[in-house]
Amino acid sequence: METVKVKSGTTFNCICQGCGGTGVYKGSHELGGIAVVCFYCNGKGYYEKTTDWYDMYYRDVETGNIVTYAGDGKYELAEFKKLKRRKDVKYVVYESTLTADEEFYFEQGYTIAHVLPYKLFLKGFLPIPMYKYDCPARFAQHYGGKGFVNGCSFNDFTDCSKFGKKECWNKYYKTLSYTRRQNKLKSVKHKHIDDDCFE
Repeated sequence: METVKVKSGTTFNCICQGCGGTGVYKGSHELGGIAVVCFYCNGKGYYEKTTDWYDMYYRDVETGNIVTYAGDGKYELAEFKKLKRRKDVKYVVYESTLTADEEFYFEQGYTIAHVLPYKLFLKGFLPIPMYKYDCPARFAQHYGGKGFVNGCSFNDFTDCSKFGKKECWNKYYKTLSYTRRQNKLKSVKHKHIDDDCFE
């Protein structure tokens, strides 16, 4: 493979190292066919990278793709093209304090808006958080929402008397602006929370 070093200051979509370009993570806590949205890229599978002089990225002269040296004379793709598929995933959820499989989530009354079919995730849709099992202060640490300030003063979020409360989630959504598609009547964009989740 013939390559040339990418110039400093080049911006490109770099494959997320957290999920390997899949947009999801599945470990020992993700049961059944469940995977969680990647913390690092929020399900996109990539992050925007601007190269510096010390970065070792190269452009494949033949294809034009940006690659990195993998050793033994081999290169691997560094530039994101599309989400990579995983064969062990059926549903995608946002990570929460609950560890469960898809059957339990559905038994709890959650819908495909929260336990999103993997095929919809691959089309660019994101699930809605598991409101009962999470709080927006913790959620924001993983998935964004730096503008969210709720005056929380607790060391362990599970001790908070407002844990999983609708009022906190509504306040959180007012700080966000999403550009990726959302399912369930664009619930997040319209700052609407499904009342069924708080029963």
